[in-house]
Amino acid sequence: MENKRSKQAEVLDSLFRKIHIKDEYENPEILERILEFKRNAPDTGFHLPAQKLNHALSLERYRGMDVVHGKPSSASERAVCFLHGGAYIHNINAGHLIYLQETAEKLKADVYAPLYPLAPKHKCEESVELVKGYLKDLLDQWDDVTLMGDSAGGGLAVSVCQVLHDEGNILPSRIVLFSPWLDVSLSNPDSAEYQDKDPVLSISGLRTCGKEWAGDLDWRDNRVSPVFGKTEFLPPVLMFSGTGELFYPDIISFYERLEAEGVDAKLVTAPGLFHDYAMYPIPEGKSTLNTVAAFVLKEERED
Repeated sequence: MENKRSKQAEVLDSLFRKIHIKDEYENPEILERILEFKRNAPDTGFHLPAQKLNHALSLERYRGMDVVHGKPSSASERAVCFLHGGAYIHNINAGHLIYLQETAEKLKADVYAPLYPLAPKHKCEESVELVKGYLKDLLDQWDDVTLMGDSAGGGLAVSVCQVLHDEGNILPSRIVLFSPWLDVSLSNPDSAEYQDKDPVLSISGLRTCGKEWAGDLDWRDNRVSPVFGKTEFLPPVLMFSGTGELFYPDIISFYERLEAEGVDAKLVTAPGLFHDYAMYPIPEGKSTLNTVAAFVLKEERED
């Protein structure tokens, strides 16, 4: 028998449905207005909010790309590279920033979140190359690097590792993926039955965002959709997924594939929960950080 969702998760799910948050991806007119706005918006750079909760965060620059940097209050022992989600069209949000700061403290880590170029102005090929270069530099500077990503950022994380491997580079110590978007085309036939369950995402709108992101690349190119690339060489992988989210079928398939290939893979599923639940202030979301810490620190002790 499945465990029940927390009261907070129930309330948040109901709120999503009440305010029709899904319309952004389900209503093509709304999505096109958003994309048109982003095409025409000036590049003003990212500005950190002035809230007290972000006191440990700062901004850096890397080859013209903003990078959010979070530091722990004690001495740092490792690094985390976090790739944010947002369907490849939206920038990092307040929920991400809170998670970055909490991750820095929990793992005693310097946490870096490169704000990679986004569609529709920019395309996958450019962003993968930029993030790959940034991650290579981190791997040169730190002995222990965890690569994290949520949603679109989770897919990007796997793609970047595939490119690093293909070019003969070392990989991060481990990968942590929160509700990763692994196939921008959502070609898995089982995805359709999860569309009504997910209060946030819709297949049609995500495919539109995916095409913008892919640019001239085929969306079966592993830089766009890492599920179509090789994965047997990946370092240990920890994944999180709600059982009520659109990406759940792809995440299950990906996890089973990693296991079959001999990759050290772990999957945590949250019964009935929506997409990217880890980034929300609900008990199930908050508990993910303890699981991540156990995954990272246990490996370190074993090494």
